[in-house]
Amino acid sequence: MFSRKLAIAFRAAFAAMLCFSVSAKVKFYTLVEKTRAAELIEFAKVDAVGGGTVTLSSQRAVKGQAPANPLRLPWSEVGTFELPVPKLEAAQQVLVFANREGNSFVLFAGPQGILKLETGWPEIYQNAIKGIMAFDAAKSVDAKTTNLVALVNVENRIANLSGLEIIYLEYHTKNFRTDDLVKPVTKLAESEDLEVAGYAIQVLSRIGDKSAIPVLIKLLSGPNSQTAGNAHRVLKSLTRKDLAFDAKQPAAERAKAAERWQEWWNDHKDKINLIK
Repeated sequence: MFSRKLAIAFRAAFAAMLCFSVSAKVKFYTLVEKTRAAELIEFAKVDAVGGGTVTLSSQRAVKGQAPANPLRLPWSEVGTFELPVPKLEAAQQVLVFANREGNSFVLFAGPQGILKLETGWPEIYQNAIKGIMAFDAAKSVDAKTTNLVALVNVENRIANLSGLEIIYLEYHTKNFRTDDLVKPVTKLAESEDLEVAGYAIQVLSRIGDKSAIPVLIKLLSGPNSQTAGNAHRVLKSLTRKDLAFDAKQPAAERAKAAERWQEWWNDHKDKINLIK
């Protein structure tokens, strides 16, 4: 249940970013965006909710300086279909993203500035946020690459997804080496976590390294048809080759298609350049 709830909490923003399907009414901000934009990121406890406000007592700051006094912020629990607003109660632990406005703070992106936490989440989010900040603070290509590899290598799905987001959107900047990322991203592409696997496969289409092709071919015959379909789409895009494949077929039939792909790749891998 923990993993499922954590996945739901993260899914909307990241999926909207990758698919470019952000609602016209609501812009969803990912953890990477909020970490970069917020002046204050802190773990806090809800003291009270009501009268159009929420009062929060700081527990520890991950970014910025936590105020000495409790934060009293505008708050409405009237949500929209596009952006359900968390229901807050006293004593709940939350993760807060805020920016200074005059002598006080306001939540970043309104209700998206508060994430209601469950048991085990604080450490997961803290480590992911620190990983993002370490990447941004690094000055050299070597240091940025090392920090990005750490994000996608750690056993922390939120950190993994954040690292994948950075690679996907910033691979063209030359601020980090993609060669060092192929192995850890390929490993994520084989994950049983379908969300992580899907985003990793998409990132492999950006990196465009030949060493990932055998893994993508292997995924065609894997147990999950969604992952198989994603892998086939990226294979076609990278190689400009479209061998017959139906992700809806049973694994045994998909395995035959994977064999045809592997035979073709064995004959052509030294003759073609991948299309990123």
